[in-house]
Amino acid sequence: MALQGSNFPRLVLRHFLVQLALLSTVRSYHFKELYPNTIIKRVAVKSDFRSWKKNFTAYAPISYSNECAIGECDPDIGTENFHPKFNELDGTIDRRRMPKVKNGKKKLYMIENGLPLNPRGRTGLAGRGELKRWGPNHLVYVMLSRGEKPREYAVMQTNHENELPDYPHVFVDNPRESDIPAPILEMLKANLGAIYSPKYVERMIKDIEKNNVEFYRGYLTDQRNTDNAWIEMRLIEINDPTYKHIGLIDFTPANNPFNLTWTIFDRTFFHEQISKRMAQSDTKFSSKFARRLRAQLLEIKVGTAGYRFMLFRMGLVITSTVIGAATLG
Repeated sequence: MALQGSNFPRLVLRHFLVQLALLSTVRSYHFKELYPNTIIKRVAVKSDFRSWKKNFTAYAPISYSNECAIGECDPDIGTENFHPKFNELDGTIDRRRMPKVKNGKKKLYMIENGLPLNPRGRTGLAGRGELKRWGPNHLVYVMLSRGEKPREYAVMQTNHENELPDYPHVFVDNPRESDIPAPILEMLKANLGAIYSPKYVERMIKDIEKNNVEFYRGYLTDQRNTDNAWIEMRLIEINDPTYKHIGLIDFTPANNPFNLTWTIFDRTFFHEQISKRMAQSDTKFSSKFARRLRAQLLEIKVGTAGYRFMLFRMGLVITSTVIGAATLG
């Protein structure tokens, strides 16, 4: 797997630090009062008391763990014959955090009364929430792209007015087992297999697996996170600049479970999206905040490593932030 040039880690780190610094000032975006798809309310946690090292004796959050069929998710802690090995590879389930990209350093999370603790601190809600696993839940994003000037991206289309298209992504139990999640890899095989011989497809898949680029791995701020379960993300790109493998695919409904379509992203696209989101909000706070984010967007120079990814993710941040901030007014 290839890694980007020497400037890339610095650019990505700066980009994520800017996002985190700005987003930390928006209470409604960081953790909304209601947990997603429920009427369960989070306990309010001031920033000074988020750290587990800070004594907060009055903290008594509701515990919520979504029910699921046996074997589809972790049962409750304390269930007979359920003894998860946190911070370890637990059979086929990786309960370790994502290692740092630069040095692969192992990062451990705290365990208290048999429960893993969110490394970013208190969230206002205990339990597993809507997530599948206690502790880290591994989400892998795959950016499929073709061509160079312009470069097209395969993105998931949405029917929701307030959402931007997104990259295909899958939760996996062991992100270290394979760079490309099985559902996405099988989709690529099916599409290529409809055009080429099995032997030729096998050669193309090997080339795809060998030449992907890792952009980011680590903690992902998400509304589904709880005190005891959270999402860790890994993001990779598979680029086909000369149309030798994935660039040859024209997605059809028959072999397109992610509802993908090839799309060109540029600054015009994002400026239109930002303006639209700002117009939806009548609060001074959200407009001011969005302008700050847009200023950061303008600082991203065309041609820098990770340029398209930064544009895309910043656009998603602005969309969520402006809509969330509107609820404050």
